[in-house]
Amino acid sequence: MNRLRDKLILLFLAATAAPLAATVWLAASLIESSLSYAATRELDELSQALQKTGRELYQQAGESLKRDSQAGLPPTERFDSRGRGTWPEPLREFWESGQQERLYLSGNQGDRLNYALRKPDGVWQWSRPLGDVALERLSRQYREARKLVEAGRGRDLHRGFVVTFLVLASAAWLVSLGLLAYLAARLSRPIHDLTSGLSELAAGNFAARIASDRRDEVGQAARAFNNTAEQLAAQ
Repeated sequence: MNRLRDKLILLFLAATAAPLAATVWLAASLIESSLSYAATRELDELSQALQKTGRELYQQAGESLKRDSQAGLPPTERFDSRGRGTWPEPLREFWESGQQERLYLSGNQGDRLNYALRKPDGVWQWSRPLGDVALERLSRQYREARKLVEAGRGRDLHRGFVVTFLVLASAAWLVSLGLLAYLAARLSRPIHDLTSGLSELAAGNFAARIASDRRDEVGQAARAFNNTAEQLAAQ
């Protein structure tokens, strides 16, 4: 039994700071990644609240514009039917649809609400800015949030993170253990050969030799052993 090699393996295993550091880093990375998915429920609730807020704002502003028209307030703009070619695209679609009234957004990313009312000679329109709220941008943000929620629900996050951690951590430890065993074997083999040669020499085998081209202390010991064996054989 090569006790020296076993001791060296235990020594190297005790000094496995590198794989331990890699495991800690891996765990921290996975935890950080998991945090980006952990808020799926909160994101779901936030997106629903976002949708509700946008719908209520749209309805309230629309009702206010309708009340303005019913109260006889002058329209913000009047569009003569003879100039339909110059109308905004939403108004042309409204006129061609045959509807009597329509609410639609305009401005910068939907920050202005318009109420169009059909008249015999064209369209009267009442408009109101929505302040800093851009409903088109709000709608786009809601759709993106829903995509993230659905993507998060479609993953088995807990199982995925556990499996990923176990596989990568095991791979790191196995590679480190293999490297340590290889280095321990390289370090202990010359000493083991030297010990075996000394045992044979002590048993009277003066032909025992150790093949070594090392230039360190172990190589020097091997050459000294060979010289001693040659001198004993010559005597």
